Amino acid sequence: MNQHAQLEKLATDQLTASWLRYYYRHTAEETLVEKDLAQVYSAAITHLEFAKHRTVNQVKLRIYNPESGNHGWKCPHTIVELVANDMPFLVDSMCMEIHRNGVAVLETFQSIIPILRDSAGYLQDIVDESTDFSVPREAVVKLKLVRQVDLHFLESLRQALLAVLADVSAAVQDRDSVQAELNKLQTELKIINLPDYISNQRTETIEFLHWLLDHHFTFLGTCYYSLTTQSYDGPKLGIFRYLEPTALAAMF
Repeated sequence: MNQHAQLEKLATDQLTASWLRYYYRHTAEETLVEKDLAQVYSAAITHLEFAKHRTVNQVKLRIYNPESGNHGWKCPHTIVELVANDMPFLVDSMCMEIHRNGVAVLETFQSIIPILRDSAGYLQDIVDESTDFSVPREAVVKLKLVRQVDLHFLESLRQALLAVLADVSAAVQDRDSVQAELNKLQTELKIINLPDYISNQRTETIEFLHWLLDHHFTFLGTCYYSLTTQSYDGPKLGIFRYLEPTALAAMF
């Protein structure tokens, strides 16, 4: 019996077995063979307990140093665990922020799990993604860091990661709206009266904007900002949602 099958055999119920199946489905068999199966099981179950309640669009994030008595498993490294809506850029963004804070990321782990929750956010079931496409997919992420013992630093790092993940969420949620603004700009460029000395650049500019929209650029946000009044004049989308005018003014 392979390690994946042995893990599922340890499960006490069908929900736990399904969680284990999805949680480790991208983990190579040879990787599991090298590890203590009981610790591998307990690490997954601890993450399951953390994931059992999550409200709509909530980003659940914690950083801790696992100890058998407190967490059911032990590890010589600091662990970051995330449960959030499935979206692009999660792991890369988290790793960049952790590195920016001077901490090395030793190992990354991510699984996308179709989780059925009730209206209050409690986990009800893990469905078969091959037959049910209506259940939202959730990103379950674990990062292993060089061990950190300063609790104040760990909380500061957690807050920094939450801020980064809020930016990621805003950029992903507003992506279509940002692209719509760029489409609107293309239309305006086709009809606006331009001075003679730049009118010959109109076609090239429109073609460049079209190229950007054709999956050649990652849009993080957009806003309309008046340098004269130093205030916003129009929608603030993506990462500009929460940016104060004074912060943007300092960029110019």
